[in-house]
Amino acid sequence: MRHTPVTRPLQRLFAGLAIVIVALLTSCTSPAWSPPPPTAPTGEHELTRGDVEAWLDGAVPTALAQGKVPGAVVAVVKDGEVLTTRGYGYADLGSEGTEPVPVDPEKHMFRWGSISKIPTSIAVMQLVEQGKVDLDADI
Repeated sequence: MRHTPVTRPLQRLFAGLAIVIVALLTSCTSPAWSPPPPTAPTGEHELTRGDVEAWLDGAVPTALAQGKVPGAVVAVVKDGEVLTTRGYGYADLGSEGTEPVPVDPEKHMFRWGSISKIPTSIAVMQLVEQGKVDLDADI
């Protein structure tokens, strides 16, 4: 085939378009981009009540919604002192025709039930590690 002065630029244009189309198609089928995992800050930062409350206010409502949990009380203890106590959601949804009652951390208590076995077993094993409890001793 004889190349005329007009066909050479058209061939380059079509080749460029083909490259762009292939690039677009391959980018559409690649997995979604995800940001790199966050890195821990360097240095020390004193844990403050404001830090904890900001984190809880951002995380707990989402967790309650995802777990379809109506309400919760969260207490954070640091160095043997209560750093903060927060209430989220509702203690009573008003299902019997009454107004919903928001959780008040000073007023409402949620019983642990079977979930208490997990922190209890962790606490016992920590005492075993410290030599304060002997699992083979009689109770």
